[in-house]
Amino acid sequence: MNILANSKVLERLANREVYDSEINAPPAEKLEHVIQFELTTGCSYGGCGFCTMYKGQPHNVKTYDEFTQHVDKVWDNFSNPKKGIFRSKKVNDPSKLERIFIGSGNALRVEPKLLEDAIEYSIKTFKKNTGKLPGRIAMYGNTRDILAKGKFNLSSNTRDLRFLNCGGTCSGGCSMNKFGEKIGLGLIYWGIESGSSEVLKFADKGYSRDEVIEAGSILDSSGVKVSAMIITGLGGKRLAEDHTEKTIRVLNSIDPRFITFIGINADETTRYGMKMADEEKNGLNRALTNSELLNQMADIIQGLRSSTTIGCHGTNVHRFGFNPIDFGSVDINKHYSSDERDNLVKKIREKAKNL
Repeated sequence: MNILANSKVLERLANREVYDSEINAPPAEKLEHVIQFELTTGCSYGGCGFCTMYKGQPHNVKTYDEFTQHVDKVWDNFSNPKKGIFRSKKVNDPSKLERIFIGSGNALRVEPKLLEDAIEYSIKTFKKNTGKLPGRIAMYGNTRDILAKGKFNLSSNTRDLRFLNCGGTCSGGCSMNKFGEKIGLGLIYWGIESGSSEVLKFADKGYSRDEVIEAGSILDSSGVKVSAMIITGLGGKRLAEDHTEKTIRVLNSIDPRFITFIGINADETTRYGMKMADEEKNGLNRALTNSELLNQMADIIQGLRSSTTIGCHGTNVHRFGFNPIDFGSVDINKHYSSDERDNLVKKIREKAKNL
């Protein structure tokens, strides 16, 4: 199935009667077995030089009451054909739902207690409407917010990621006591973009390679799994070697459960686009060709030394992204002689030759 071409899913995510803005969910969270809730709108950072995903959308955080009212409205619309999110006669079956995505933007930015309460309410209503617990709760998170939630502050009872992962503090509020199972925030979609500090600076990401590694260590100890996004071509030809080599090192250091590749295709009116155009005009840099994008992706995959799932979805996965190849998801193992990895690399390089 072409996830992004699924009009029913896109209509559901963009329904203005239920959501305040279009939910910019990752491809795996746009599937019909995922229910999407909106805790925030826009992006709390908004400084990435290439990104136009939230252009014109102010960053707002719902209060707990606003969030619970929204969640109730999502469920009410989900299976009611007259209100239906799909605006069709079809009645959607809640029992077929499996996961929760809490959007939009980097919802991890939200104050910890509100985030914990929002996750708990999402789980409660999921169980009420489906008769089961969700298999996973996921959201976006950026490096700064992972670092901010990396330490438990005893004096203010601030929940760190460990408590969000287990579903509450273990002094009586743990999800084991609430649901009979340990369940909470299970996956963060993390836009790492690059392992090179120079590339990150060029793209105005607002953090360094060392901070990425520190955030990875925090996530590893928290139990929250990582779906890492890497942008091929970021920084152009001038920084391509540094981008490739240091991204490999960072990925092997943080060992993400999933890795998704997106080729850079920044609008020329963005800061990144104007910076690249200026460097190209002066003979200092240029954007990578589609063939070079694919070979850089293949180089990074070839250098991986961990078990993970590699994803590359569609030719237009984000407003700033473009992939010259679509191979869906491929599992690879950590062995140096990984057949899955080698076969995938071969497939990507063959596609690069034919462009």
